Amino acid sequence: MSRRTLIRAGLTALLAIPGLVLTGVGSGSASAAATARTPTWHVVYRQPGMDITAVSAAGPDSAWAIGIDRRHGTGLLLHWNGSRWRSMHYRGEAADLPTAIFALSPTDFWLFVQNSYQALHWSSGQWTELQMPVAGYPMAVLSDTSIWIWGGNVPACDVSSNAGRGCTATSHWNGATWTSYPLAAQNIANVSGSSRAGVWLVGESYTRTRALPHHGGYVTTFLPYVYRWTGTAWQRSGLAVRRTSARPSIVAESPKRVFVAEASAAHPTACAMHFDGSKWTPLYLPGQRGACDWAASDEHGGLWFSGTLGPGISFVHWTGKRFVTTRRFRPLPSFNTNGFLVAAVPRSSAVWAFGSYCSVSRVCRVVGLIARIR
Repeated sequence: MSRRTLIRAGLTALLAIPGLVLTGVGSGSASAAATARTPTWHVVYRQPGMDITAVSAAGPDSAWAIGIDRRHGTGLLLHWNGSRWRSMHYRGEAADLPTAIFALSPTDFWLFVQNSYQALHWSSGQWTELQMPVAGYPMAVLSDTSIWIWGGNVPACDVSSNAGRGCTATSHWNGATWTSYPLAAQNIANVSGSSRAGVWLVGESYTRTRALPHHGGYVTTFLPYVYRWTGTAWQRSGLAVRRTSARPSIVAESPKRVFVAEASAAHPTACAMHFDGSKWTPLYLPGQRGACDWAASDEHGGLWFSGTLGPGISFVHWTGKRFVTTRRFRPLPSFNTNGFLVAAVPRSSAVWAFGSYCSVSRVCRVVGLIARIR
């Protein structure tokens, strides 16, 4: 798996559709969406040679961003202090590219890097390391004493067979020891967790593996399911989504507010599926047939749908009552991008938008960009 794929696995160019009204959960009218104040872009960081892959905010005056410094092939760590983004250093940045960051407070965050058995912890101005049982992938950091990762296989489980279930090992750090738990899936597509919502994920299981008689090899079909942590084990819900996007995203805000930005087998034209604590119901966008693709929480009970469509970059915000779109932003008259994403700012209505782009007409020289949408 390439560096780019590992860091941005599952991040696809996403749909942004202006003036839409959500039916089924707290929908507003089209006129309300049209008259609401349209959020605007405020670019605060633009740097050639940088690729911004993730942002995690602890509050309006404290946020961290990670990515790649392509000029030197090294990892990138930035800190927002309320007025500007400044570079920070972390152990091993010359060799280890960052893959995920979780901000817990203005003085406390966790950083994960590629192919490492250590998680890096920044607390009150000091770096420490936490030894992990495997060179795993981060899932969620709920607190300094509640960390989830996944990686490795359950012993005596044949991951290549159709009958292979529970072959993914997940591990939890409780502040003193790591404990592993099996997950009845072959891989994890996306995870969402918080102290209030618990931990939810989309895991993919084999539905069929068939041989190619004239070409050799195999073709495998995956079926994504939603799982939640019960406190003792992973429990699979009754929802099977379709995986019309690259990797279905999930947002868990509370036990009664869980969203999967993907259509289900039973509701193939739905934008997303919503769990209210007892059942899953479809959410539809008028004029849109099929999955919404990537979603992110706005930290206030709503959702952001992010992406690149048409002549610029824009986002759609569901406030819980109406849809509001951002004004389109064009960093260049003609540009390429992998797609921009968003990260909400706790205790604020602002949202960080981040990504990278390059010119279409000339040699593609990556430029990293971070903006606030408010």
